[in-house]
Amino acid sequence: MSIFLKISLLFSLSFVLMYYISYKNEVLTKNTFTSLIEEHYQYAAKELFTYLANNNTQKLEKKIKELQFKRVVLKKNEIYTTVYIHKDDFSGVKILQNKKQQHFLVMHYLDDTLTLTDTREEHYLHEIAILDYLIVADILILILLFVFVVKLLYPLKQIAYNLQKFGDGDYTIQLEQKSNDEIGLLAKQFNKMAQKIKNLIDTRERLLRNVAHELRTPITKSKLALEMLEETPYKKILTQANYDMDRLTNELLSLEKIQQQQNLLHRDDFTVETLITEALSQLLLQDETSIQVRIDENFAMQGDLFYLSMALKNLIDNALKFAQTLPIEIIVKKKQIIVKNLGKSLEHPLAYYCENFTQGEYARTTKGFGIGLSLVKTILDKHHLSLHYSYTDGKNIFTIS
Repeated sequence: MSIFLKISLLFSLSFVLMYYISYKNEVLTKNTFTSLIEEHYQYAAKELFTYLANNNTQKLEKKIKELQFKRVVLKKNEIYTTVYIHKDDFSGVKILQNKKQQHFLVMHYLDDTLTLTDTREEHYLHEIAILDYLIVADILILILLFVFVVKLLYPLKQIAYNLQKFGDGDYTIQLEQKSNDEIGLLAKQFNKMAQKIKNLIDTRERLLRNVAHELRTPITKSKLALEMLEETPYKKILTQANYDMDRLTNELLSLEKIQQQQNLLHRDDFTVETLITEALSQLLLQDETSIQVRIDENFAMQGDLFYLSMALKNLIDNALKFAQTLPIEIIVKKKQIIVKNLGKSLEHPLAYYCENFTQGEYARTTKGFGIGLSLVKTILDKHHLSLHYSYTDGKNIFTIS
């Protein structure tokens, strides 16, 4: 779940909760207030009715002041709702309410009518109105806060997108610096880091190209010189050393290219049978019986045939190199390529051998440079394929899924 979705959900939850609490609080306040007012007005009506009936004007006015009421005149063009009424033959009491929730006490006895309202009620209604305004203001502030937070965090979405591109190998990425806050500082520091990494990669690429170029010439010259020498044990040693140097150079360059040129992979459609045929052709086998191939399902694949065949060739070459007995097996089934050989199990987890220049102890006397599985893993990762290892019935089992 993205951070923006989380914030939106939290805001929505807070908004709904605040609205619900505000609504319930308003209903409860109004109901309580109305109930108290009506009880107060009914009590006042009982206290005042005696003086009204006896036409004792002086005591009536004194009691009105004690109860903090005042005389008013009802407006003719205003709508009133009757919330309480009591009538008999000679008298009557009504409690009215207008649209502003203000109450009025209307009392009559014979031809005398008295209309009053509590002087404190206006103050209470004013306080309630202020409370309603504050709740509305709080909700508006919450909305503004949400907009502000989203606007503040929006650059993170672009930063995350650019970081993903940077992780995929686009080292030319530079983030826009639109502010001087923490996010702007983050973008600035990232741009510095990205530029340093790009400079280091460019320097490494130039170094590898120069080293490869410088090595090609003496290797080629030594090959030509070796061809002119007579067959001796020393010539075989030198030939093997020359071959190992040439092979190491090629594997290092291949590893560097596949690590840095993911976007330059040439993707084609082919079958797994084509891939296996191409990989076996690179091995230059002298004894074809050393490998048994069984294809149960010739499924289609997509990728760079050159690099994938190189990966499979290295996997097969390792199986041949460390097999105690031949043949080794290549089995294709359920969209998997399985390479098996009879031999000792790996001394370390597979991840250990997928690092550059790592070998097991029993492999020290075997020809190799410890970058075979590293190259295999790198090529498979670039194609979104996985490599798994297991050891069953004395056999090492490598599976490309």
